[in-house]
Amino acid sequence: MGPSKDSAPSFIEALILHGRISRGMASFSLGNNGPSLNQESYMTFGGINYDQFVGDLHKFKIVNDKWWSVSYQGLMYDNKVIDYFDHDQAVGVVDTGTSMMAMPTLYYERLVQAWQAQIDDPALLDCSMGLCIGGQSCEKLEGKLSNLTMQIGDLYFDMMPNGFLINATDLGAEPAFENKCIFGVIPLPDVVADARMFLLGDVFLRNFYSVFDYDE
Repeated sequence: MGPSKDSAPSFIEALILHGRISRGMASFSLGNNGPSLNQESYMTFGGINYDQFVGDLHKFKIVNDKWWSVSYQGLMYDNKVIDYFDHDQAVGVVDTGTSMMAMPTLYYERLVQAWQAQIDDPALLDCSMGLCIGGQSCEKLEGKLSNLTMQIGDLYFDMMPNGFLINATDLGAEPAFENKCIFGVIPLPDVVADARMFLLGDVFLRNFYSVFDYDE
């Protein structure tokens, strides 16, 4: 369901061609359907479900027609800047097919350092395998952590700790991880690190209603 109009018609274009929808648009309200929260997810073709969010919608131009990509201009944690980027230096790819958020290793490691400083107990945070796992439930770790903020275009998107933490049971983890907490940010492979690409997957999208507008 990417924005590229090369080759064959996309799924959205096929729906229009067959008269199923009149507007080239797909909207998502993602929930956490694991046993700890049991939130429903919703997808709307051809329009926007205004009952699924509060506040305003903001439009962003895509910067690459191969992906739903936006100008990614800053990453902050605990109100401290991890890095800022000029308009053409970094890209955020909004992707419902990616479960986590992912970023170049350099910025991931800076985040890990901030988490380790706040939790201050090696037994409660293990990031040795390219994925941070908390030794307690997410509810117990939330109070130790701070907001993660991303600047997209001129707007700031704040995620509270409960927005990027995932109870391991919600991922269908093995019983050994039953009371563990997964940090929903992972490093990208080094081979793409120079691209300064930030994948805004489901962990990000659960916090914000998203609309993919093929017509505009």
